[in-house]
Amino acid sequence: MNLANNSLKASLDALAVRLENALPHPVPFTFTYPPWIITLASTLAITYLVQYEGTKVYRVAVWPIAFCSAWWALLTIDLGGWRPMAINIVMIMLHSMTCSTRWAFADGPPAYHPLPRRPPLDIIRRTTAFKSIDLLFNEFRLLSIAPYSPPLKRSAYGWFPHLLYHISMFIFHLIIFDLSTYPLFYLDPDGIGHPFGKHADYNATVEGLAASFGVPRVVVKAGLTFNLGWATYVAMAATVHLLAVLGMATGLWCGEEWPRTMRNPFLATSLCEFWGRRYHQRLRHWLLLVASPFHLLPPILFVPLIFLASAIYHVLLHYPFHHTLTLYPCLSMFVGAGLGNVAERLFLKLTGKRVGGWWGRIWTWIWLAIVAQPTVESWYELDIMGQYRWEMAEDPTGSVAAWLAYALGVAPKPAKM
Repeated sequence: MNLANNSLKASLDALAVRLENALPHPVPFTFTYPPWIITLASTLAITYLVQYEGTKVYRVAVWPIAFCSAWWALLTIDLGGWRPMAINIVMIMLHSMTCSTRWAFADGPPAYHPLPRRPPLDIIRRTTAFKSIDLLFNEFRLLSIAPYSPPLKRSAYGWFPHLLYHISMFIFHLIIFDLSTYPLFYLDPDGIGHPFGKHADYNATVEGLAASFGVPRVVVKAGLTFNLGWATYVAMAATVHLLAVLGMATGLWCGEEWPRTMRNPFLATSLCEFWGRRYHQRLRHWLLLVASPFHLLPPILFVPLIFLASAIYHVLLHYPFHHTLTLYPCLSMFVGAGLGNVAERLFLKLTGKRVGGWWGRIWTWIWLAIVAQPTVESWYELDIMGQYRWEMAEDPTGSVAAWLAYALGVAPKPAKM
């Protein structure tokens, strides 16, 4: 099995290198970069036109420009290293592809559900210009649009309490993120904890940490795997709350339009529950549209295709930061997760029982840990985990963890670089 994995890895790594060499030379990203402007302008033209009946022929005519410019931008920009907020730039380009496709070929205007309450600047909210912008940013969730989502339920709290909630939750998650990423920066600042994009040797670091702490390598790998998963979870939560704050502060969105994206994924008792309900669903509509040509296949075949699409999404998501096509890590993680989902469906079919309970929880986390190992190694070697602290390393004066380490006498006083 190990030999087969090594052979598969070698083949996919060789394919990745050939593809990387064939791709255009990346250029530093700016908001005035022509492909980025063309992507936004043409996609917004489609989302504007779709608000009116009888515009399909014009939308379809614009669609090739929107779709191809998004690919052009995605494969040529250089974002200069992994930064949590910069991920949203790449996600907008990726989701603009499905947004332009979805609404260019739509037969009529979107079917909006009534909002549970009107936002403060409702007069702007009702304009066609705003609706076109909202369709692009709403592509992540397609909230309050039939048939993609049900009507939003009215909350007992108004606009201002929702805003305060997201501000407090952003600060809370930012502090937790700071505390969670500091130990790696402290233990290996010149290796996998380096904050400014220095490639590192993952296996050498594992050996070094195992020797330093006198523990087996498997314990170090388990700790690094948990560290990656937890930091990613907290970073996503902080980002979503920040976007909610920025969105609501404009007065154009109501609080109900910023629901939770995570539902305690650590409580999942099966892979189906983890991916289908508890983990974020921000890619759901992107994946379903990409895999839609195969929707008539039975679930046992369609589910792995969904996860294959997710693997491709994450390969493209990472490329503008490091210009490395992480084929083997992403395929191992997401196709492996898909096969685990298929195994659970087969178990239900053969036994009449669903995977669940504590045994289901153990199975879920062991399987995820196994299929994630190539991704874990890749993320550390590409210094993605280290670069999570990029801004905090440049100016640690705002870091709770840095001040705590200083108070304990294990680090110098935080000072801006």
